[in-house]
Amino acid sequence: MTRFFKYLNHLFKNRFINFIDARNFGDLFQKQNSKWFIIPLKLPNSERGSSKEIVNFDEDTLKSAYNEMEVIDHTDNERGWYRDKYANEFKGKRILDLGCGSGKDGLYFAKRGAKLTFADVIASNLELVKKMTKIYNLSANFYHIKSFDDYSKLGQFDFIWAQGSLHHNPKHITKRIIKNLSINFVKNQRFLLLSYPRERWINDGYPLYRKWGQMTDGTGTPWAEPYEEKEIKYIFSNKSKIIFQKKWNFHGGVNNFIFFDILCN
Repeated sequence: MTRFFKYLNHLFKNRFINFIDARNFGDLFQKQNSKWFIIPLKLPNSERGSSKEIVNFDEDTLKSAYNEMEVIDHTDNERGWYRDKYANEFKGKRILDLGCGSGKDGLYFAKRGAKLTFADVIASNLELVKKMTKIYNLSANFYHIKSFDDYSKLGQFDFIWAQGSLHHNPKHITKRIIKNLSINFVKNQRFLLLSYPRERWINDGYPLYRKWGQMTDGTGTPWAEPYEEKEIKYIFSNKSKIIFQKKWNFHGGVNNFIFFDILCN
């Protein structure tokens, strides 16, 4: 019964508040720069840290942390399944790691022959990933995104990899980002997107999206919005086809994540 009343509250009140909050979201890049230098990385006393500080760690410490993180990600099945699924397909292909954060997915694929470009709003994230490519003796490109126009200047890629980043914007902003990216879409463009599914949001009690962000990703997270097929159609302006999707959980959660492999028309 409590969940039913929470749903009614969402239906008649929170949907309107979410709409107003989205329209009054403010400066995207200012909000991102105030939060997303905090990245997931297995450290001695924490599983997250500031890339502004981590980038100054010595090479041995960094390499050990990244190597351990790669093993853990496979062990708990957080990321192992999709890395195994795409590693061979990505070999020799141009991959854009969009909103790369710590760069752990892109580095994994680069070590297995993919041609990576790492793009992020946070300069220290890119500095860290650049340092890791040198440690691993990898070749890659880097792009610091400072404006919406920059999304149209990233170049052409066979696959765009956006794992856990775009759902932290209101959908109309993500749609604008994808519209700018689409200027350079190639034939049979593939776009791989990881988000949070609606079930997770429901299980958390239909919170406002500005509050749900802090529930899922900690203090300072400006937004989190659930994604299903309807949202994919919207952000790609109905010019896409989902060719694969999967929901999964880890650490005892229920449908923590949803993954979409999208063919862009």
